[in-house]
Amino acid sequence: MFDQYSNSSDTKGLSERFSTESKSGQWLGLFPLYGLQSFFLILMLQGRLFPSSNSENIWLPSTIFFLVMIVFLVAYVIGWKQGFPRWWFGFPLCLILISTFLQQSEGPDGAILAWRAWIPFGLATFIAVLISLSPSRYHKLRQGIWQDPSRLVYAVYTLLPIWSILIMDEMSDSVSEPLLALSFVLFFLGGLFYFRSDDFWRRVLVLFGTAFLTSVMQYIFIVIYWTGKTPLTFGGPIRWQDQVPGALLGLSMLTFAMLMPVIILEYARLIRNRKRFDANLFNGTKPL
Repeated sequence: MFDQYSNSSDTKGLSERFSTESKSGQWLGLFPLYGLQSFFLILMLQGRLFPSSNSENIWLPSTIFFLVMIVFLVAYVIGWKQGFPRWWFGFPLCLILISTFLQQSEGPDGAILAWRAWIPFGLATFIAVLISLSPSRYHKLRQGIWQDPSRLVYAVYTLLPIWSILIMDEMSDSVSEPLLALSFVLFFLGGLFYFRSDDFWRRVLVLFGTAFLTSVMQYIFIVIYWTGKTPLTFGGPIRWQDQVPGALLGLSMLTFAMLMPVIILEYARLIRNRKRFDANLFNGTKPL
């Protein structure tokens, strides 16, 4: 509301708020929404096409995962070096989550990776800091988030495909795989509209709307799937009423994680600009 009264640095920063991402930036920023997903879809197809020889073809998913991680790490460093553009925000949380899961994986020597799973991410961060010593880059980070908090929304948004895989892990492949494929497509389209939109609030609503509606769809299918089944860890058949509280909690957490940073930062912007406007009127100066 009071953006017109902001100072010159804020005025320059408004270009971050009302601009679309470049074509190259779009595809880089969307990589967390199609890189890992491609890997998981290939795993699904491999299980369908070669059901009896998965162990013999383990090199295929391993190679693809290695290439995906290389792209993740290189893009993470390049984006840091470039001053944290909008497309960069899809990478940090994804890398943290991937490193967390890899801690329980076996390395080439057959031992659990544990802390070694963090070496690639830690090394990439060290290199990024080493080649980005100028304070101006970190000013760009602060300015970018301040003017365009939708970047934080996108950081959370890119975690949803991995979360989707986790909540459907114990479901039958014949149900989970089509549902995951549809979810991946919806997440990708939401990200694409996000990067191509030049309106701040439209970007926020596209991400949140896609995330919320896709999550509702997933929970509906999950509730239908598990209703009447008796898992080993459950005392009897699962009723749909037993699953509703968990689904509502998940949707509430999603809403909080995606919208609360935006609400806090937008309120802070409003208060600051209101004070600046009042100060200009009190001093008898013409607002910038």
